Amino acid sequence: MNESFNIQDLVLAIGIRKYDEATVGVLLTGSFARGNATPQSDVDLIVSSTDIQSGGQRIFRHRGRLVILKIQPRETLTGILVDPRSACRYLTGLTHSVPLVDHDGFLRDLLDKARNFEWTDELIFSAHRKAASELIGWLEEVHKGVAGLESGDSGRMLQAVHGCSWGMLRVAQLHLRVLEGSDNTVVDDITAAVGSASRWSTLLRTAIGLTEARLSVRVKAGLELFCATAKLAGSSFLPDELRMLEPSLAQVQEFLASRSRHWRTNQQ
Repeated sequence: MNESFNIQDLVLAIGIRKYDEATVGVLLTGSFARGNATPQSDVDLIVSSTDIQSGGQRIFRHRGRLVILKIQPRETLTGILVDPRSACRYLTGLTHSVPLVDHDGFLRDLLDKARNFEWTDELIFSAHRKAASELIGWLEEVHKGVAGLESGDSGRMLQAVHGCSWGMLRVAQLHLRVLEGSDNTVVDDITAAVGSASRWSTLLRTAIGLTEARLSVRVKAGLELFCATAKLAGSSFLPDELRMLEPSLAQVQEFLASRSRHWRTNQQ
């Protein structure tokens, strides 16, 4: 932390007295906590208090820096240790956080537990159920992708492309239990876990918009990615979960095969 952001300045900027004497703590996260902040970096803070019942966010400037202050009940922070999705997304960031205020030792205990985190059989089972649930949850967008490509409807394709890219990324993250370094590195973190040169990662990069592919090509890659993600994670799915997915998989695979046949015919 540089001189412009000493602890006292941060605490005063937060206006910590508004949370009264029940305040549990203030946590510095992100690039300033990791020690790799740049002149463009925001200051990321979490306030957790025993009298906070629901989350919120404040955004303000302090000495020219944008400050993102998230207000979290302590249950939300402890949930990072027991919820697979939260662990995948926030555990690494939590382990690199710096307590600025910690009146009752809650944050020190939380960070100790985070640094000793392990994937138990129960957590792995839960991660697989959430991965299946999220994949099923994106079926509407998958079907919109098929309909959009069939009709040339850009609205349907735009609806589809997020679920067929970011949605598949998150499903793979849960299945493989990838702890992302930060939201800036999540794509690299997960493609590395799957295999950076794999077909899955190549499809993701196209679907998510990291190439110059037009929208229809991105949606087609996303539909292929849906099939590849189902294959990647499907071995851990329960019979009822597979029964929900299999009709859509069959429909998408037949659609992609028919388009491939149509393309080859037009090239002859």
